[in-house]
Amino acid sequence: MKLDWSGCEGYRDGVGVEQIAIDYAASAGATTPMTNTLTYLDECYGGAALYLRACGVEQDRLTAVRSRLLD
Repeated sequence: MKLDWSGCEGYRDGVGVEQIAIDYAASAGATTPMTNTLTYLDECYGGAALYLRACGVEQDRLTAVRSRLLD
């Protein structure tokens, strides 16, 4: 499953839920919690970035976080 991050400045760049869950499991020990969280955010809000925008997080803040995570 790939999340739809259209309109979010290419935040995901095609990275699937499975890869994020695998990366999360490397530090947390399980993939299910991250998979469930990302799936929920995608189905209910259109993704994490759109959820955060709806909560009032400004786009420049999301862009800064994206930059730090991808660098």
